[in-house]
Amino acid sequence: MINLVTMFGLGIDKVYAASGARDAFNKYCSVLHGGCGSGSIGGKKFLAWLANNVGDFFGFLVAGGAVIAIIYGAISIGASGGDDTRRENGKKAIIYALIGLILAIAAEAIISFISNFVGSI
Repeated sequence: MINLVTMFGLGIDKVYAASGARDAFNKYCSVLHGGCGSGSIGGKKFLAWLANNVGDFFGFLVAGGAVIAIIYGAISIGASGGDDTRRENGKKAIIYALIGLILAIAAEAIISFISNFVGSI
């Protein structure tokens, strides 16, 4: 439980106040990613790595939800049996899923651009 509290940054001032800001960052970095401190990932590169991984996670989550919504919309259209409201609801589900997928791809591109920019500074 203490690792979870430490990992999410709750109580950083109490836990690492005596060791200084650099030591606190290195301890957080080592908790979240094992390659910190030895020059492989540290400082800004760690933040870029973290942003990419969080962006990837939410990108996969949104992509999975979009696939499920598209399947639902297709089944709704196919099973409408001439009912215009069910067919329209299916079309709306597919359109909203595609819009969400486009926004997720754009967000992933923005996160990738910013993390590459920050990592190169």
